[in-house]
Amino acid sequence: RMSSGVSHTRSYGCLELDAADRGGRSDRRNDVREVRMVRSRHMALGVLGPLLPKHITRPAQRRLLSILLLRGGSDLDRDLLIDCMWGDKPPRSARNALHVHISGLRRAIGDDVIATTTHGYRINPDGHGFDVSDLDRLAVAAHNGDDPSKQLRFTTDALELWRGDPYQELTEDAFALPEIVRLKERRLELVELHMQALLALGHNGEAIPQLRELVERFPLSERLHEGLMLALYRSGRQAEALRQFQSARRVLGEQVGIEPGPALKELEKRILFQDPDLGATEAQPTPHNLPTFATSFVGRDEEIASTVEAVSVNRLVSIVGGPGFGKTRLAIELGHASLQDHPGGVWFVALADARTVEDVTALIATATQDQQNVSGLTDLAKALAPRPALLILDNCEHVVGDCAAFARTTLAAGGDLRILVTSRRRLGIEGERVWQLDPLPVPAGSTSKTELSDAATNIAVQLFVDRAQAVDRTFALSTNSAPEIIELTNRLAGIPRAIELAARWVPALGITEIVSMLDPTHS
Repeated sequence: RMSSGVSHTRSYGCLELDAADRGGRSDRRNDVREVRMVRSRHMALGVLGPLLPKHITRPAQRRLLSILLLRGGSDLDRDLLIDCMWGDKPPRSARNALHVHISGLRRAIGDDVIATTTHGYRINPDGHGFDVSDLDRLAVAAHNGDDPSKQLRFTTDALELWRGDPYQELTEDAFALPEIVRLKERRLELVELHMQALLALGHNGEAIPQLRELVERFPLSERLHEGLMLALYRSGRQAEALRQFQSARRVLGEQVGIEPGPALKELEKRILFQDPDLGATEAQPTPHNLPTFATSFVGRDEEIASTVEAVSVNRLVSIVGGPGFGKTRLAIELGHASLQDHPGGVWFVALADARTVEDVTALIATATQDQQNVSGLTDLAKALAPRPALLILDNCEHVVGDCAAFARTTLAAGGDLRILVTSRRRLGIEGERVWQLDPLPVPAGSTSKTELSDAATNIAVQLFVDRAQAVDRTFALSTNSAPEIIELTNRLAGIPRAIELAARWVPALGITEIVSMLDPTHS
């Protein structure tokens, strides 16, 4: 970052602005009470985004007003203004052209705003609702105060002044760069003060979605990463706080090639060891409606870990795969594994029987215990979006349009809700992270050459043996049974549901008969 205390001069004899010069002007009047009153009484002048007033549409007048505001309160020599306006290519009658543009500005914003001086012109923006003046006054008040509630109010008001990048008419001009840099740095300072005030007031849950958005906007601010980690930890979300540290490390490494600083590393260590001085609240049990199973979950450990990570950084993740591939079971196991990361609840919605948008709305509302918002799918999506929860929409393929509309509305509304979809086909909307689920890997090569130890470590074989033993306690993987089990898992293409169904027949038919009944040309 460029320091606001370093002098930066333009590349051609105009203005020679010192980036620190603007900062001193905020000390002239520190009475923030008049900020909103001034802005309401007068036509607002603004450069913290597209130039205000909007009705000034001529490019030359917009550029001239931006230059005057850049050096507001100071006399500007006509020759300097001409230099800034046109550089080394001024019009023949540059002074006349400048006078014409000044006259046009006065008609647009009032005669009293721009004064004529001995050698040029001066604009006095402070009495006309200039957003930079208001920003500086609010920033000084936020820095000087020790009351977090007042600090929160000042920073909120200051950040609301921002509408986009500053001085958009002068982005290509070197003489404007120091002030543009100063304003961007001031914005980041206000963002960090706003975060500190939220945490000091104990608004940890409220701070989390705001901090996520700010971390995305300012990914190199370690203080924002620290704030998000602390807010997550104090909300009982230790695992997510630790993952945020890893995310910060990755971003810093990829973008600037550095490791996190000592403060961020120390916070990770304190969170890891649950330092009581961090003031973490005791995690409450996460409400959920996840089904439980009598059978064990075999394999898919890597898929669980990867999908949990995907859900933590993406608001919409779709597990896509063929019938019987284990999408539903994987999603439910993921829900159980990540309960502590979603204090607002983990809600499973079975959509296999849904046929209409009304069905989808009612099923989601029932699962999430949000009966009061069932007037429509759009209203329901907006109501659920702020929740720090995980919503699992299972078997969406036959209502994919309705699910896509729900997810699109939720993403557009912002908030902290995560959606995990299982479907045979993707939703196909912006923001969707697709996770392709394949069948289980099966032993490769000739079954006659496959070692028993290799078969014992194969997930598809393990699944068949586990399910067969559930119905026949005497069944075991042995030198004799291994070739047939390997043949069976290959003929069933590693599809989990097919393997489980075949295992049920072991007591009645035996493994040899089951294999013989499977047509290898239609496996």
